[in-house]
Amino acid sequence: MPGLLKNRQGQQQEARPADDAEQAGYEDFVKKGLSLIHNEGGMRAMLELVGGGNPVEGLANALVTVLTRLVDTAKAQGVLLEQDVILQGGSELFLEMADLAEEAGVHEFSKDELKASLAFGLQLFTQMSQEKQQSGQQAAPGQAPGQAAPQPAAAPSRGLLPAPGAV
Repeated sequence: MPGLLKNRQGQQQEARPADDAEQAGYEDFVKKGLSLIHNEGGMRAMLELVGGGNPVEGLANALVTVLTRLVDTAKAQGVLLEQDVILQGGSELFLEMADLAEEAGVHEFSKDELKASLAFGLQLFTQMSQEKQQSGQQAAPGQAPGQAAPQPAAAPSRGLLPAPGAV
């Protein structure tokens, strides 16, 4: 069922449903993200980030790390990821990481903490992507050169997540 989204001018518009190819791309993105999160090194790294200080910031940083790995891997394989896939898939992966951190007894997040952490993580990913683009890197997958949009960015991962291409 299509939902309502706000366009850049703040006006509501109806979201169109994803076609089969877009849905398959989204599902593949999430599947690969879950694989990163659930492997031994990924789980350990995520729990260390969340439990190593401020859990809200740690969860946001874990999201940036996972998104960066997924986007970098896709780019290395010549796959173009749509911004919507990255952001919506990232939101799903974020909630999975929050649930895992809670199940591991690292931190129990309130709704406000989850909102703040997700917003911070997506903002950080976008900011890092834009900075990378402005420093002379190629345009983001699915984006025209010079267009401000999220693209892969290097995030601190403590070296515990698999390298791009290993997914």
